[in-house]
Amino acid sequence: MADSVTFPGPSTFVAEGPCAPLKTLHSQPKTSKGHTARTANAFLLYRTAFTKNQTVPRDVEIDPKAISIIAGLTWHALPDEERQKWQAEADMKRDTHTCNTPGYACRP
Repeated sequence: MADSVTFPGPSTFVAEGPCAPLKTLHSQPKTSKGHTARTANAFLLYRTAFTKNQTVPRDVEIDPKAISIIAGLTWHALPDEERQKWQAEADMKRDTHTCNTPGYACRP
């Protein structure tokens, strides 16, 4: 029995028919020129670092949804001290955002 976990490659699953993936991954509407983005929470900062560090190699998984699921599982497995570091960074970014954009209110 193998001691390591392997992930199927990107070509393992091919969807056809009505469940086929959309042609574009970026389906969100374009934002206006004066739009102020919301600040990222602790998990979003962690997921960004998780992706940039290529914790899951691109030859193993390329689907952003699957990578988010894997990042979520590792996020929940992190010790509290590590998560508090990410929370502190998110708080710092939120405070900076508040200073730079007074009167900002999130209106999704």
